[in-house]
Amino acid sequence: MPKLTSEANFESAIEAHLLEPQNPSGYLPAQPEDYDRDLCLIPTTVLRFLQASQPDTWKSFKDRLGEGAEAAALKRIRTVIERKGTLHALRKGFDESGHHFDLCYFQPTSGLNPDLQKLYQGNVLQVMRQWKFSKYTEESIDNGIFLNGLPIFTAELKNPLSGQNAAHAIAQFRARDPKEGLFAFGRILAHFAVDPEQVYFATTLAGKKTEFVPFNQGCDGGPGNPPS
Repeated sequence: MPKLTSEANFESAIEAHLLEPQNPSGYLPAQPEDYDRDLCLIPTTVLRFLQASQPDTWKSFKDRLGEGAEAAALKRIRTVIERKGTLHALRKGFDESGHHFDLCYFQPTSGLNPDLQKLYQGNVLQVMRQWKFSKYTEESIDNGIFLNGLPIFTAELKNPLSGQNAAHAIAQFRARDPKEGLFAFGRILAHFAVDPEQVYFATTLAGKKTEFVPFNQGCDGGPGNPPS
């Protein structure tokens, strides 16, 4: 693990941990240029997931819509998320042109059905660094987590050795424009403000009114987290 002497090294350490081959969650890297700032998702990952997990439905869908199938699916996903939020989309999927698609598969309650287990294992988790999210500016977020191409978590990372901590990350989030598509209500499940000792999160960004709460394990009966 790199020495945490800068924010960039802190980002690298977290990314390296998530991408370790022995990590049971099986994260994959994603590049900022993969992200579509208008759709607020990673189109290639979303489409690969739909095609791999639901091939028969996708074939029927493609036969019906032809070359417009991919654009139609992505547009519908954006609409569902804008109206009902990402959590709804992950739980309920979406319908388009007489076809239903799931956007993720939750862990089966038992291992007795290998087909359900295979679908669950087909979920794609990705981590993205320095993620440029805005259609209007070149602003970026330090780290983002995506599930099957949909953004679910953001994180701003700060390192006290470079003069900043989680409080600065909170201030940074509060300064974000809540009118940005990525920050619309219900799109991101949680925004994390992180330094090596403290973690806070918020479920909604509302400018200066944004409320962050602790997301810590505690340390020797006190706040924060144990030394890593």
